Amino acid sequence: MRQQGYLLVADITGYAEFSDAEELAHAENILRELFGTLIGQLKSPWEIHELGADPIFACLLDGDILQAQTLLETVENLYRLFVKKREQILQNTTCSCKACEQISVLALKLIVHHGSFIVNQVAGVERLTGEDLVVAHTLLRNRIAETTGIESYAFFTEAAANSMSLGELVHGMKIHTEIYEELGQYGGFVHDLHIIWKRTEESRRVYVDMDRLYFKFDSDFPAPLAIVWDYLTEPERWRQRIRADYFGIKGKSQGRVGVGCDQHSVKGKRVQMQTIVDWRPFDYLTIDLEIPLKGVMRQTTQLSETEDSTRVSWYFGKPTGRNLMHTLLVKFRLAFAKGKIRRSIKKGRQIIYELMETELAESQT
Repeated sequence: MRQQGYLLVADITGYAEFSDAEELAHAENILRELFGTLIGQLKSPWEIHELGADPIFACLLDGDILQAQTLLETVENLYRLFVKKREQILQNTTCSCKACEQISVLALKLIVHHGSFIVNQVAGVERLTGEDLVVAHTLLRNRIAETTGIESYAFFTEAAANSMSLGELVHGMKIHTEIYEELGQYGGFVHDLHIIWKRTEESRRVYVDMDRLYFKFDSDFPAPLAIVWDYLTEPERWRQRIRADYFGIKGKSQGRVGVGCDQHSVKGKRVQMQTIVDWRPFDYLTIDLEIPLKGVMRQTTQLSETEDSTRVSWYFGKPTGRNLMHTLLVKFRLAFAKGKIRRSIKKGRQIIYELMETELAESQT
């Protein structure tokens, strides 16, 4: 059956040709470790398919991800894990052969295309076929590094960008076009993964200090981590989770929700403000919540994988005020609402659980 979705191709570049058998063996082992890390991260809703000798080829069906930003952050996270593994390999080697000396210059390139494809069973193995598959594969052979100077990148074709409704998310990306004798012209946007990684790594991590923990609440969701993150951060599901009449976000940077964004919700006559102070996709996010008497409570939402589910841990820090007296008043007022907050979190958890159960079931029919 023909299906519609996103096609992702990943390749690692930077190695020259080796004539020495030992150097070639080292290069193959290094690449095997790096590709293994990437494959381990591309979990549901992504599906990895075998395609000849290509390192990684994955697909994502339309509707399996709620937000364009989540898809964008997926490829950014692949690069983060690639760099982390590359540095680990480099630190653990004492070999001075050419292959090992070149570890630090290895780069990751990703092609993201949207189109149709057919999943066929060949000798008991699922394989993808279709013209758009050929396009995505051919786009690996490009002149992006030569023309832009960007070594590690994600190239979103116009078809992918339009289907994802990237909009402002492409701001900061470089427009690029490839022309092939056999396919014609394909344009798209080059996303510099190294710049995004460096910016994230240099930013300060903010989370609830365990010494100031007020209370904690855990909940398990029977879905992959990427899907749970998507549901917890998508604005409309966020509004439903807190049962607000209105939920708005201001301060996006190039169309992205992240650090510095102010969120406000309206529930009846009550208006609540909160500010995102840290945003680490698929790991955690931290917000500063406005609470009664104009106090502030820091909250970190942490995600972690378990054997068959995703655990979400909500950490709430001790409330603070403008000064000591104000802080005491805020704490006194909040002491009477602690049980209500816990019940609200449990209710929100149930809402997300039911939404995921219904919507994911519908997407598979």
